[in-house]
Amino acid sequence: MKWGTLILLFGLLSLLCACGSRPYPPSLLTADSLASVRPDSALSLLKALERDTADMPLAHRMYYRLLCVKAADKAYLPHLSDSLIRPILYYYIKEGDPRLLPEAYYYAGRVYRDLGDAPQALDYFEQSLEAMRKHENLEVKNKVYAQMGTLFLYQDMNSEALEALAVAYKKFQINGSWRKPKKSLYG
Repeated sequence: MKWGTLILLFGLLSLLCACGSRPYPPSLLTADSLASVRPDSALSLLKALERDTADMPLAHRMYYRLLCVKAADKAYLPHLSDSLIRPILYYYIKEGDPRLLPEAYYYAGRVYRDLGDAPQALDYFEQSLEAMRKHENLEVKNKVYAQMGTLFLYQDMNSEALEALAVAYKKFQINGSWRKPKKSLYG
């Protein structure tokens, strides 16, 4: 009886491992975590990994490219073209890791915002929110609402801006990603 249970358990574990998605390389995961807090370091790491990407599977190469866009965005480097984000977005829409689709849409919105195309940026932000119905990412959701609110403000759409920024503020408070500023020494 013990052998039967052991074989069944081993079979189930094998099946679970086979069904799981392949993890991304640790170097890419490190670059992803660095992108938010030290984008310059993330860019340096990604530059160092550039030659190795040719040998990576397609999923890893596309993740690498998404991280390049993300790190550049976090480093406040303006996006001068949509040539990098378009193939990334196409990949994630068609076959990529669905958990990264909302982030790909978000960065497409950021690219088009830099290019001065607010309607296209807003469309991508909306699609990011739609993609999050299946794979919610609270950090990206907060950013989407904040970006939408800012774009609405720039277009003098004050009621829409207020609504989007109120949602962003509420979500930032809920998940704790927006910390209250420390009291000033002078007041």
